[in-house]
Amino acid sequence: MSQNPEPSLSTAERLITRRATIGGMVSAVLIPMLIGKASASGAAPLEAQSLTAQPSVLVTASPIARMLHTASVLPGGRILVVGGVGSGDRALSSVQIYDPMQDAWTNAAPMAGARFQHAATVLSTGQVLVTGGLYRSSSPLIAGEIYDPGANTWSPAPAMLTPRFGHTLTAMADGRVLVTGGSNSKPLSSVEIYLPYPNL
Repeated sequence: MSQNPEPSLSTAERLITRRATIGGMVSAVLIPMLIGKASASGAAPLEAQSLTAQPSVLVTASPIARMLHTASVLPGGRILVVGGVGSGDRALSSVQIYDPMQDAWTNAAPMAGARFQHAATVLSTGQVLVTGGLYRSSSPLIAGEIYDPGANTWSPAPAMLTPRFGHTLTAMADGRVLVTGGSNSKPLSSVEIYLPYPNL
């Protein structure tokens, strides 16, 4: 029995209906987790993998090779890629935005400080909270920063109660953020309810 051929899709349709696979790690809803790990040949291409059985397609690679970073979906569908480790095992403060509709990368304002193995989440305001992580494999960071995509600016965020890296941030409906796990010389079981804004 012959199979019906798959319908032809435009580039935009492919980008909308696919989720990203970067460096072999599959994300959900176009959230890249590893973009072009540094290598002698340069940044690896970003590969989009279908939610169904459709073949993968290659889209524009990240201009900066990085790993151990975060990627957050902004309101409107663009993706904010923050920090990580780049070529020469160098901690990064650089930030980029990927637009899946245009298949294009743009530079965003850098963080005040470099960090990797941090955590990020999109707040109810549409801003992005980044906390913790490491810098040059030293002690975990306790401070955070908040990115405003409308103004393309970073501002300091309140410190967590416990320095940590490899943790998770989960934005809650009331505007607060749940901070769980991670490490601070050893795995942590502690959990915080974090207020990203002092007057919340």
